Amino acid sequence: MRTNRGTRRRVQALIVGFAATVIAASGAAVALGAKGDLRLISRQSVADGGAGANSWSYGGDLSANGRFAVFSSEATNLGPYDPGASRTIYVQDLRAGQVETVSRQSASAGGMPAEIDSRSAEISDSGRFVVFQTEAQNLGGPIVASENIYVYDRREDRVQLVSRRSKTGGGGGANEDTDSPSISANGRYVAYQTRATNLGGPIAGDGEANVYVYDRKERRTILASRRSHGGRGGNSNSFEASLAPSAPVVVFESQASNLGGPIHPNASANVYAYDWKRRKLELAARRSGNGKGPNSAADVPDVSASGRLVLFETDATNLGGPLRGPDGTRRLYVHDRKTGRTSLVSRQSKGAGGKGANANSGSGEISNSGRYVAFNTEATNLGGPIASTLNVYVYDRERKRVVMASRGEDGGPGADDYAAEPGLSGNGRFVAFYTPAMNIDPADEPAFHGNFPPATNVYRFQVR
Repeated sequence: MRTNRGTRRRVQALIVGFAATVIAASGAAVALGAKGDLRLISRQSVADGGAGANSWSYGGDLSANGRFAVFSSEATNLGPYDPGASRTIYVQDLRAGQVETVSRQSASAGGMPAEIDSRSAEISDSGRFVVFQTEAQNLGGPIVASENIYVYDRREDRVQLVSRRSKTGGGGGANEDTDSPSISANGRYVAYQTRATNLGGPIAGDGEANVYVYDRKERRTILASRRSHGGRGGNSNSFEASLAPSAPVVVFESQASNLGGPIHPNASANVYAYDWKRRKLELAARRSGNGKGPNSAADVPDVSASGRLVLFETDATNLGGPLRGPDGTRRLYVHDRKTGRTSLVSRQSKGAGGKGANANSGSGEISNSGRYVAFNTEATNLGGPIASTLNVYVYDRERKRVVMASRGEDGGPGADDYAAEPGLSGNGRFVAFYTPAMNIDPADEPAFHGNFPPATNVYRFQVR
């Protein structure tokens, strides 16, 4: 479903030239519009006037039913913020029309906003919990590093440090920076990457980044980037963790050569899935039939709710097609860990020929069921109307149909500037993205288009 992890490394390669709210239960009904509806996420509460954020906004992750959206912003008109922070994390309730600051202290500690930048936020399925990374030193501890991971509970108005040692190990904070967090559907588990050496092992201990999972209920930290059955940690860096929303599985990319395979000698990074209950690690980016790994790096993974389907991106040429684009074109694949089948998903609708995207695709997210995949792409052969070099699409794996999402409402024009970092709701009905486009604002929700370069805004498109 969802692992919008802030400004992903691959997005930049694709862009050329450039007060607590009532929490709904996960299954609660949402006031849905219709297919093709577009909403502005980065805006004030309706009670404050509903104006668009007055500076750049980024990201956009959605709760399972699409009602709640979390994003980061440099705006000064959305709610409480600290002047020392260039980015603050907010949650927009799209049904109630209310926005709130969530990168902040617990209410019992005063509730003041984070004093320095916060970013890379994700929201739990119900919308109750938000995980984010921050440089702030005023949110509680014990902290050691300059950048840490916190979870904010919107119902209890409480923030908790999660980049830390297990309770049995003293519970101290990570001794190096932590980033790229991911949260489970119920908010119990958080995964992240860090070069910390005090969180447990066995790690190689030579400065490598490792992936950990923190169990907020048991207050336990688990090393995930390791060999099966309690084996050694990876002998090189592991990054970009993504938690299965409803299973004890975390996927990540790794440059390690000792985590098992079969990996291809030309691949500088591979994607793995770790089941911490079974203590089993397996290669999750590979050819169909549980064949060999890709013949080039595979990275930036995401995973379905059950942990069965793993999405990843790669420019490999040995995973099947039909492929389009020049050598080095990045594509998105889904690997089924149960059947062993790997399939291309950055592609045309079946009715248009089903060919692969003819240019780079990335920043993929998969829905809870695994049926829907959102991504951004430079491709020009997936349908339109296209008005920019980078656009957001959603692919329906069951119907084999792709839909352009970065466009005006009700069949309106394509965004006239890049659109990036899709955040897919768990049910696959909605997708969020950010863009500096000036031509897609909903009729009653005008965005702010000042600043230079033009301010980016966050929108939610209804796919179905």
